[in-house]
Amino acid sequence: IMLGENNLHSIDEFKFLNGKMLKRVYIGRNKINFLHKNAFITVRNLENLNLEQNSLQIINSEQFILTNKLDFLDLNHNNIYKIEENAFRGLEESLI
Repeated sequence: IMLGENNLHSIDEFKFLNGKMLKRVYIGRNKINFLHKNAFITVRNLENLNLEQNSLQIINSEQFILTNKLDFLDLNHNNIYKIEENAFRGLEESLI
């Protein structure tokens, strides 16, 4: 799913509730400054997530906990100043 350049500001809880089979999500080039901790919790087949060029500031603890198939995560060109402990928990085996 391609959602780039849509002036999005946040990704709320369960926003992808019906996206269980999604493998690739591009949400780059928006103005996202908030990712709910459970934004991607139902997207368990997610392999590629691109959040480049947004306004993210914090990566929450266990943000990607149930996305253990994720092998590509792009957070380039954000305003991240804080990555909480265990933010990438569950991705130890999938991200290189």
